[in-house]
Amino acid sequence: MRLVELNEVNFDLVSKYIDNGANLPFFSSLLSEHGYAETYNGVQDDYLEPWIQWPSFHLGLTPKDHGMFHLGDSPVDDPEQIFEMAEQYGHKVGVLSAMGASNRLVSPAFFVPDPWSGATPDESRFCTELAKVLERSVNSNAQSKLLLKDLVWLSFQLFLATNVKEKYEFVRECTNFFANRTKKWKKAILLDRILIFFFQKLMTDRSATFGTLFLNGVAHIQHHHMLESSLFDGDADLYDEDPILSCYQCYDSMLDRLCTKYPEWVIATGLSQKPITNKVYFYRLDDHSRFLTSIGLINCDVQPLMSRDFWIHFKSELEAKAAIKTISRVKSADGQDVFGNFSIKANSLFVSLIFHDEITEKSTFLLDRDVIDLFSMVSFVAIKNSGHADRGYVFYSEKGKAKNTNRTSLIELRGILLEKLQFAVK
Repeated sequence: MRLVELNEVNFDLVSKYIDNGANLPFFSSLLSEHGYAETYNGVQDDYLEPWIQWPSFHLGLTPKDHGMFHLGDSPVDDPEQIFEMAEQYGHKVGVLSAMGASNRLVSPAFFVPDPWSGATPDESRFCTELAKVLERSVNSNAQSKLLLKDLVWLSFQLFLATNVKEKYEFVRECTNFFANRTKKWKKAILLDRILIFFFQKLMTDRSATFGTLFLNGVAHIQHHHMLESSLFDGDADLYDEDPILSCYQCYDSMLDRLCTKYPEWVIATGLSQKPITNKVYFYRLDDHSRFLTSIGLINCDVQPLMSRDFWIHFKSELEAKAAIKTISRVKSADGQDVFGNFSIKANSLFVSLIFHDEITEKSTFLLDRDVIDLFSMVSFVAIKNSGHADRGYVFYSEKGKAKNTNRTSLIELRGILLEKLQFAVK
């Protein structure tokens, strides 16, 4: 069985594109022949984050019970994930990039952690290196760049693993990526295309019977470009194409190739998104250590997370508490907070860059009366087009199985999947 965690895809928008005549044959088949069940989380809006809800699905626990509220958090008391339970049922289990998952498998077919968790990959050289490449790639998302050494490594691995037809397809897709570098969403699509290929190969080469693949490209693109969609009267001419439709068409083709090869699969989105009409700017620090030094925090280590978030590791909880007071003093000229969402865990401090107005060369930021050149220390990530919504979707390989099904919580969905896994080995 293959579990595809297709994070936050809006199938309501997919359906509208299909109604408008868009060519999305696999998604059309999902919606009309397979049908879907809606999922929900039933939590307050503050908990509608993928790094909170996917662990709830993996663990069968509410956010308050598993205690994972930030990227990189580990669950309280090490409860069993769906992956260990599948292994206990007799499955050979593979995991690629499942959000918040820890490697507690006795004998994994393969395990590559998500790029933000810092979890341990399996001991194979390939998965260890792939984990490093993914982590560096995600942390460079603000610049939409891939490091040269990572491009070389990925190209070499693809060359070794592909047949002539697949080599041609990847050359064509890479050429398209480099020819359209101003269309930043192309990087996310290309990376997920590579993940799908490696997932398929690892499942086959290592004889896995249950595999989980997490794909975040669509969520990333929707957050940044939803309002540029033709469905929202967006300015698709800005890129000579509709970014959201272009994205859906790519994933329609990729998932078609992934799912039609296997008799049993489940596709779940966990969440979806809703449009935001007011302009919300997102930035991330380029050099976290440089910024911290500029405000006098020097005896600490930094762990960058997704876009605006980061952890600061101190030698004591007392130092972490003192750092909150220092960072809180950084303000815009009109008195707005620049950093917030503070949270202390042991000796570490979680911080978010929460300033959402545009940052330009003329913007002024202060630490008390001292001017801070924040403009030179940040990269523009995006104007956020959408926020998270509780509604999710799940599709099954059995046609019609999900039709007329009641809404299901993510925790209940975990139970359904475990039943399928248990039955599959009988």
